[in-house]
Amino acid sequence: MRLPAHYQIEYIRALRAVYNNAEPKLQFYRNLLLAAHFIYPATFMALVFNPVVFRFALNNWWFVPEDASVWRGLAIFAAFLVMGLGNFVIEKSFLGHPKRAAFLGLGGASFVVYTLYLFGARNIANLTIFLFLAGLSALQVKPGISYALDFRNWFLAVLLIALFTFKIFGDIRPELGGGAPSPVTLYLNMPVAWLDSNVASVLLVDETDQGFYVLTALTDKAFFLPRSNVASVYFGTKADLPPKTQ
Repeated sequence: MRLPAHYQIEYIRALRAVYNNAEPKLQFYRNLLLAAHFIYPATFMALVFNPVVFRFALNNWWFVPEDASVWRGLAIFAAFLVMGLGNFVIEKSFLGHPKRAAFLGLGGASFVVYTLYLFGARNIANLTIFLFLAGLSALQVKPGISYALDFRNWFLAVLLIALFTFKIFGDIRPELGGGAPSPVTLYLNMPVAWLDSNVASVLLVDETDQGFYVLTALTDKAFFLPRSNVASVYFGTKADLPPKTQ
């Protein structure tokens, strides 16, 4: 039995004996174990796509928020290290205890995902689990109209759409068609109660003929500013403002 081609790329050296095992009665546990280890390429792809899809800070290099302490990044690294070392145990126990090996593989993948959400940046963790589930969804797809029309096979597809809609779309850059708000600097004609000055760096959620819907750093609730109260808008932060010309 030949596995899908992506297994030839993503399987790791520690699981070579599992990958090469062709015993029919072990195929379910073998495929389950190798599928669980798709978490490795999923996390790698999330790192690659992070600076493209999301707003990126140069020091946000290891799944953690840009203002996070070093130990949070080390905690995520440790989770991958534990899972990697556990693969040697899984390989040695697979022939004698395939159920336990598959359970350890799934547990390791779940542990990595849990660690990403606990210590990492939420948007990258969401992208990792999205790519991981997309890989699992691709494994279960079979040709034929009867398979496509069977609603019992729609679970992962619906889950992927929901995850993208509610957890990922709102963080994607607006220039890529995503729903992330754009940073702007507003110059106001008169101060408002929820801003400290007449110049405010906010996030622009929407712009209409009547005014601007914006977010501040203090709350996730949007505020409305009528156009009559806005003298000028700079599409960027105060730090991005060009120097004044003499």
